[in-house]
Amino acid sequence: EILRIIDRELGLGLQSLGERADEAYHDLQAARVPVQRASDVPPLNLRPANEDPLKAFRQPVTRKMNAEELKFWQAYGIDESVLALYRVGAVDEFASTTKDGREYVLKATELEPIFVYQGARHVKVYRPFSERRFLYAGDLGSGYCFGLSQLPHRGDVLFITGGEKDVLSLASRGFHAIAFNSETATIKKSLIRRLSYRFRHIVLLFDMDETGIKAMEKQHEALKEFKVKAMALPLPGTKEAKDVSDYFRRGFTAEDFMGIFKELLDKLYADTMSLLQSFEVRLDRQPRKPERIVGIEDITIGSTGNILALTGPEGSGKSHYLGGLLAGTLAQDDKPEFDTLGTEIAANTAGHAVLLYDTEQSDAQLYRNLELIARRAQCK
Repeated sequence: EILRIIDRELGLGLQSLGERADEAYHDLQAARVPVQRASDVPPLNLRPANEDPLKAFRQPVTRKMNAEELKFWQAYGIDESVLALYRVGAVDEFASTTKDGREYVLKATELEPIFVYQGARHVKVYRPFSERRFLYAGDLGSGYCFGLSQLPHRGDVLFITGGEKDVLSLASRGFHAIAFNSETATIKKSLIRRLSYRFRHIVLLFDMDETGIKAMEKQHEALKEFKVKAMALPLPGTKEAKDVSDYFRRGFTAEDFMGIFKELLDKLYADTMSLLQSFEVRLDRQPRKPERIVGIEDITIGSTGNILALTGPEGSGKSHYLGGLLAGTLAQDDKPEFDTLGTEIAANTAGHAVLLYDTEQSDAQLYRNLELIARRAQCK
């Protein structure tokens, strides 16, 4: 056994191939783990829900919103169907646990209603008229992203907003949007990468206050590899007029909003659009007719802006026929005295240069061909 170890460690190769195979087989058998049946595996030991006070909360019981509560959402153009789609409800009370383990209960009043955004294993509490407007409870998983599950498989534009109400306002007008914990939250590049495959344009649409503008500039720089755009709204940035929800509440329409987005695209793609304009075909502006260069009787076979190809099998006389065409391009008269092999070549009255690229002939053969062309064109 000691000799085998020395042979193996020093790589001497003294052990026979058969012995090494037998040894490897026995080592493999010794390392094999016996397969267990499902009944032999002990059950998972899950931690109790109250072990983590941040995740300990009683799922709130939602109820149908009353007229005053619906009026709050309708001011932003958000109706009951959108609220139901995004699982937004009203509650009479919300109970949870603080970070240090103390239980608390929030009760809704007429002046301070309580709304909840419900997730699979978490809930976000929204109290629009309270001093502390937002609370989280439950397991947020890898990160909070409101509206992600409501997105279509593919779309044209996706807006990343600063809050849930902004997502609902946009969704009520037919736009796709998502929101994270806050505008200052770190946006995962892995998520943006997946979304970039599904949406043609991803646009940041944060609040127009100082915090929102700085956050949008930061995220725009961090996500530039995905060509994420940033869009600003014509709002003063005050508490009552800073986000897209306030934009719609002030009477602006979806058409107004789309106009701002189109202006953004016009600025981003101004150079590209200017380049494309030269290729536009307009019915009210007839393009210049191409100049006839090569023709046979009344048929044009070669004109400016087009490519003329001459094909044929080996030895069919392509080079000889090309020589006739080239000789015609050197003439300064529409009707030269020499033979152009049945073709009519436009006169080269301006004396333009004629370039010939030949990638097949040897130097000697190419010189001989050019000499024949010059002689035909009476240039030599």
